[in-house]
Amino acid sequence: MIFSQFTTQILDKIVAEIKKEENQEKVQKHILDPIIHYVMKRIYPYLVGICVIFILLILLAIIIIFLILHDIKYKNIKIIPKISHELLS
Repeated sequence: MIFSQFTTQILDKIVAEIKKEENQEKVQKHILDPIIHYVMKRIYPYLVGICVIFILLILLAIIIIFLILHDIKYKNIKIIPKISHELLS
């Protein structure tokens, strides 16, 4: 019983200290900012690679659509083939 009251009081004091603005700034400046900086430094090459691949995919899709439309326009390719009279009989 005494131990649980003691730990509760300690935790309450810790929470009260963490809620103070000056301590929040210290935690952010000395703990959170370095962690975020480190993670971004490690992830940055992968983010750049993903962006490059995404842009290439969009360009390829545009080129493919252009080529398909070009073939349809200049080679008289019908998108929907004509139904032969034999199939209708």
